[in-house]
Amino acid sequence: MNKERYIETLKELLSIDSATGQYHEVQDYLVKQFEDLGYKAETLTKGGVMVNLGGEGNPLCVTAHADTLGLMVRHINDDGTIKVINVGGIYAYNCEQENVRIHTREKGIVTGTVRRKISSVHVAPEGKWDEVPDFEKNVIVMGKTIERSKIKEVRSEEH
Repeated sequence: MNKERYIETLKELLSIDSATGQYHEVQDYLVKQFEDLGYKAETLTKGGVMVNLGGEGNPLCVTAHADTLGLMVRHINDDGTIKVINVGGIYAYNCEQENVRIHTREKGIVTGTVRRKISSVHVAPEGKWDEVPDFEKNVIVMGKTIERSKIKEVRSEEH
């Protein structure tokens, strides 16, 4: 067992963006890994990869999701922050302060952080900090790397 190789492979796999339904790059990566090991890999229509490793006795099947839960841009606010909605079963309170990568059609990838509109308990009006994080009411994506020129392109994707 080569621990360093496994860790490097895991890092490569986890670095592939794969929001809900965007599994093709992960699928291609897995197929290549198995083929490099000498196995024939088959792709499945919903993003899976099937490989017969051979052997004898009782067969074993291992399966896992190749995509992750994600967010979708709903609106660009005047201050440059981004209103998002969930894709899949992700909840706002589970992704607060998480870093995100937003794929645009023409400007590549912009990065940001999921956070509350009022980002600190110390400046929140009475009772506001006690509200449950909610994508519709009080959670946004913001970041220094979200430039106006890129925002305009993201905004045009909504229409």
